[in-house]
Amino acid sequence: MSIFSKCEECIAYHIQNCKEQGCFKDEIVEAIKIAVVVGGSVTYPWARKAIAIIDMLEIE
Repeated sequence: MSIFSKCEECIAYHIQNCKEQGCFKDEIVEAIKIAVVVGGSVTYPWARKAIAIIDMLEIE
């Protein structure tokens, strides 16, 4: 929902929580893909930001 609503702070918050809960990168990326399917092409920039946050947090 954060990707669909275009809230970078929310995206970072949720990804950080995913990391703390032990989620893997591929699990988070799958959720991002679903958000893009639902939200359409306008969500691409926010999906890219989410991937950058995942990389910054070094989630494997």
